Amino acid sequence: MKKQLCLFLAIAAFVFMAGCSEIKEPEGTPVSLTQEDLDQASFSSEELRLSIAWFTKANELATNGLYREALYCYHQSIELWPEKIEKENPRIKHLPEPTSQYLKLAELYLEMKEPELALKYYKKFSNYFPGHPLAGKGIAQAKAMLKK
Repeated sequence: MKKQLCLFLAIAAFVFMAGCSEIKEPEGTPVSLTQEDLDQASFSSEELRLSIAWFTKANELATNGLYREALYCYHQSIELWPEKIEKENPRIKHLPEPTSQYLKLAELYLEMKEPELALKYYKKFSNYFPGHPLAGKGIAQAKAMLKK
């Protein structure tokens, strides 16, 4: 009985510690899409339109230094990304994960001095594009920030 209790406590402690090691990701400051945002994404397929609209808005906000708002938009874009699309454009391969969003989110986290979160998204991007120079440079910057 004591061994079983000890084993249970050891497993519970491990699960608890594993959950604590994950860095809480900030949600960002909520914003809304405007009709203009939706119109800017009208070139994309219906299945991608909302994700692309959020992504475009995020890029605009990040460029203007509104990082918390951009963060919210990147998260919305990632959440709405379809794993598959029915009418795939034969000239463009649709990936099951939003790799462009991962790269931009990683860059934003670097700018926000959040190297652990930047690494998380650079690694997700690198799963699809190993050795990509932008990811390599970003990973090196994030690791250097962690050493300070």
